[in-house]
Formats: sequence, structure tokens, C-alpha cells
Amino acid sequence: GGRIARKKIHFVMRFVASNAATTARHALTPRRRQQRHRATTTMTIQVFYWGACKKFWGRGLPIVLALEHSATKYDVKDRDELQGDFGFSFAVPIVKYEDGLSQSQLPSILDVLGEKVGLHGKDFAEKVAVKQLLLDFEDIMQENFAKPCKWTEENQRQDKWFSLLEKRLNANQFLASAEPTVADFHGFMAFELVTSKHGDIDAAKYPKLAAWWTAMNNLPAAKKVKESGVQVFP
Repeated sequence: GGRIARKKIHFVMRFVASNAATTARHALTPRRRQQRHRATTTMTIQVFYWGACKKFWGRGLPIVLALEHSATKYDVKDRDELQGDFGFSFAVPIVKYEDGLSQSQLPSILDVLGEKVGLHGKDFAEKVAVKQLLLDFEDIMQENFAKPCKWTEENQRQDKWFSLLEKRLNANQFLASAEPTVADFHGFMAFELVTSKHGDIDAAKYPKLAAWWTAMNNLPAAKKVKESGVQVFP
């Protein structure tokens, strides 16, 4: 009886270990989520923005970058093509998903879109970082769009933000993960504004942030946007 019991226990342990190994092999990493999304998506995500982003990218930029990077099918359409049907939204950008649902508010769009296309981090810690970064970059944008700009020598807001981002980059090449997430693409738009107003990032003072900016500009999605000839801001 004891020998049979030990054999049963041994069999169960081997079965559990085998299942755990199989689960680990097939875990949905961000790359696998992107691959599954491409394999199962048959419809096209629609992005509505001023002039269909043909004159300037504006706040449509990080959405397009995320869709390009994840190889997701999408169309960019003019705001007027909504024909007054804004759903529960007030202003563009508005994204309409494959199932007909739509939403506005850029940080929220990127939050949802990141989950859909596998650009939202691979674990809870990374997802938390992505969510905060989306709002951090909103703050950075608003502070720099303000007239007068809220970054001054006296308040050292630029140094505070740059130091915070430099600290995040101690762990990975990108801001929340080893691979780009929607937070990085939101950051790309923010730093297009920041560098246009304040000049290049001081690589001696913020080497990791400068390296991140270089890496972002070298992504195929970013190169495609740059080569379009469309300006980022009006």
C-alpha cells in the first residue's frame, strides 16, 4: 500500500510540474499578445482626429505609434467623418474599436489600447508603471503648453521630471519594461514638445534619458512618422 501511494504522489508531482512548465512556455508575454492580436484581428481600429493627421499629428501621434509598432490594422479619419456621432465622447482623438465601442481622452485610450495590442507591460508592476507614466506625461505636456511655460529656472520642474524619468530607466532601456509600451509612445509626443522648447537632453546629466530618446527615434514606427513629413504640432 505504501509503495502504491508513493507512486501516486510521484505521478501527481510529475503531472503538476509538467503542466507548470507548459504554462510557462505558453505564457502571454507582450510579444505573444501582439502576435495573438494580429492573428485574431480581422477588423480595423479607427482613429478620428483633426484633418485625419495629414497636416499635423498632435494628440493622435502616440495612438498611431502604438498601432504601427504592434502591426495593428488601423485607419486615421477626419473628425468630420464622425458626422456628429461622438458617442459618449466630447473631443478628438476618438478611437473606435473593432466591436464598435469608442472612447476619447488620450491617456485612457492608450491604457485600453495597450492592453489590446500587448503594449501595457508584462506583469502588475509594469502595468502600474505604465498607468502612472501616461498621466506623468500628461502633466509634462500641460506644463509646457501653458503660457507662460511652467518650467522655469526657479522651480526646476525640468530637472525634477528628468531626474524621475532617469530613475525609472535604471531598470530597463524603456520606461516601464524591456520593450516599448504605450507609456513610451506617449513620452515620445511629450518629448517632441519638450525638446522643441528646451533643446536636446543633456546626455552628460541624464545619460539614460538621452539614450531612451535615441532608441525611441530609431524605432521603425517613429521613423515612419518622421518620414511622413507631417509636423507633430500645428
